[in-house]
Amino acid sequence: MPPRPGTEATEVPPMPLAGIRVVEFSGSLAAAYCGKLFADAGADVIQIEADCSAGRRTPLEHYLDAGKRSVVVGEAGGTSASGHTATQSRGPDGLLDRLLASADIIVGTVTFDATGSEGTNGGTGDGPADAVRPQKAGRYGDARGLRTARVAPESATAVLPGGLSVGEVRARYPGCVLVTLSPFGTRGPWAGYPGNDFTLQAWGGSTARRGDAERGPLAAGGDLTDWSGGAVAAVGALGVLLGTAGTGRGEHVDVSLLEVATLVFNGFMAVAGQLAPPPGPPREPRPYTELPSVVRAADGWVGFATNSAAQFRAFAEMVGHPEWADHPEYSRADRRGLHAAELAPVIDAWAGERSVDEITALARARAIPVAPVGNGRETPGFDHMRARGSFVTQPGQGFLRPVAPYRLSDAATRPPTEAPERGAHTAELAAELTCESTSHGSEALAAGARLSATVNAEAESPARRIAPAARS
Repeated sequence: MPPRPGTEATEVPPMPLAGIRVVEFSGSLAAAYCGKLFADAGADVIQIEADCSAGRRTPLEHYLDAGKRSVVVGEAGGTSASGHTATQSRGPDGLLDRLLASADIIVGTVTFDATGSEGTNGGTGDGPADAVRPQKAGRYGDARGLRTARVAPESATAVLPGGLSVGEVRARYPGCVLVTLSPFGTRGPWAGYPGNDFTLQAWGGSTARRGDAERGPLAAGGDLTDWSGGAVAAVGALGVLLGTAGTGRGEHVDVSLLEVATLVFNGFMAVAGQLAPPPGPPREPRPYTELPSVVRAADGWVGFATNSAAQFRAFAEMVGHPEWADHPEYSRADRRGLHAAELAPVIDAWAGERSVDEITALARARAIPVAPVGNGRETPGFDHMRARGSFVTQPGQGFLRPVAPYRLSDAATRPPTEAPERGAHTAELAAELTCESTSHGSEALAAGARLSATVNAEAESPARRIAPAARS
């Protein structure tokens, strides 16, 4: 398939997802990070924004939106006589409808609207869009992840920003991969309930196992569910795109952030206990802090991980107490934290007399997992990070930000670029889509057939490229 206008490969070597178009409805960290992963790999990611009045981008938005194109389509332009949202009226000359029709992947966070209950499909998220109200999603730093209005799940319709229901998108654009993110997914009795990173960690069980036994459970900060959910969504979308290439058949990738939190943030022992519980009565999870964990050195902080018997034996010898390794309680990773009153003062005294560099060298010599505790100022300066070029200066902003956390042997990732002004590409894409409509219509099925015939042969090639699936 010839490249879309404006997406001809100019990088040497080319980016692996060049030619793939992703339409991202802006509004949540999870959806934005999913789109960013595609943009980093060379996809043409088009961010749909309601208007240009959201103000200046924050540093986080500059990082997430760099390498994307921005289109403003405004609010939904009304509904048809049948009650369905008139997508063709959104934006100049039905721009939103044409963008969605041209997309290989559509990604967005869904909210839930109870007014669409009449005619919905039992809360599955695939019902028609009757009487759906346009929704506005918050920006990344404001929403603190995903939130939804409290509605009755059995009568809720899953709605993308702008008022499009999941069912409407699937009906109108059947050849597209639709990716939705929500706290509990679009199916099930909890669909439509509110949730965010804090509550999803608690529901998933990881909070109950984290913290000091004397002070109660702790949630982990950093909007981890949203970052992880965005990565899971990207993997699901790419897998479906590969699997349906050339068939003209789309799919709905329904990401539940609760399920992400349950699997990603629980420790191995917790997951193993849930999947294959040990004999006997079930035990209540209790907050637990690994010991040794993070300790204060003379000039900073250093962290250890001593889960295996060999690692703890080496640690006990290093701090001058080899007898700990044979103690029935101290030697067990799941029990020694209960003896912090006896062990922690000894460990703290030993570490307080030594520098971070000294402790790190001693631990590494004994094959003990160890790390100095970095921060936003120190981590980019680590020699390993500098050697790999892990951080770059954000163009036009001056702050350091991470690059894609992987390197490719034969292909390139997108070079650092500025985040676009809101709506900067609206006119450009309107003209581009007009050009595409005259050059791609008759070629899509033929290109899809060629891909289908060669995908198996190309699977072993490191230079393999993914072509968009033909659409019906």
